Amino acid sequence: MEFLIKNLIILAITINVCMAAKNPLLAVPFFKDKSKMCELKADFLYLSKLEKSDAKKVVGLEIDSIVKKIKMNCGGGHSFAYILSNRIRTEYQTVVVWIKDKVINEVKILRFDEPERFKAPQKWLDQFKGKSLNEIAKVDGITGATLTANSIKKLAKEGVYFETK
Repeated sequence: MEFLIKNLIILAITINVCMAAKNPLLAVPFFKDKSKMCELKADFLYLSKLEKSDAKKVVGLEIDSIVKKIKMNCGGGHSFAYILSNRIRTEYQTVVVWIKDKVINEVKILRFDEPERFKAPQKWLDQFKGKSLNEIAKVDGITGATLTANSIKKLAKEGVYFETK
């Protein structure tokens, strides 16, 4: 029985690796789910010093020079998702911010390296849906996880900012 379980685990890992080799985005559950209804194309957004400076004024914090951008063609229309990371306290979190028509369509945490008790619940993340750049500041904080909430708000602002440029 143990042998069978071990082989099934190896088979599952092999299938995921093969799928990821074909399209690395499929290794990320968010994109794997979306790939059933959307065509995905990954790209990078490279920011000049002037663009970084402008973004810092709008977002309020330093941002990365290189941003992972995914074009999502879903049923004829297209939108963009941005994979963004920043440090919360001593560890990092990575989120995907899906932007459609210059407002947030969805925010999901892809990786969270701080203690689990500080992780933002999906119900809180759902507040971002439909928010524009100026409306993100109005999203309520999270009791006991203020730094996490501020971090996600910053990343959400980045995603919307990139979409408006």
